[in-house]
Amino acid sequence: MNGGRYPDDVVDEAVEQVNEGENPKDVADVLRLKYGYAGLHAKMVANWHRKYPLGKSPKTLPPRVVDEIRQVVQGLDQEERKRPCVGHVFFKDSVKEVFSVTTAAPSRTDKLIETQTCRLCGFEKPRRTFFSIT
Repeated sequence: MNGGRYPDDVVDEAVEQVNEGENPKDVADVLRLKYGYAGLHAKMVANWHRKYPLGKSPKTLPPRVVDEIRQVVQGLDQEERKRPCVGHVFFKDSVKEVFSVTTAAPSRTDKLIETQTCRLCGFEKPRRTFFSIT
């Protein structure tokens, strides 16, 4: 009737009913009568339940699911930091130190400490340069 494309409301309603413990065949029969979708079968409702356990477009995720996602992401981040990377991707962090040297002519020496840190593995490469300004 509609080429197999069903509105999100219908999918959400079907998943909600299956989550409440109803049989997918009964859910398909009810929705078929309610909305007039002749091609809606129990197998389709079961696939929706397996594919979208929280509904097709949930407004918010349950806190338990959010916590599990965070743990997985943190675990992946820690694993990537532990192993060395093939090609480092550096970002620079510079610290400038200024100190005066007492000589015959007034001069100033700037010490620039540049730390390059790899974004992928955390490898740090410090580099120091001195600039003499007279």
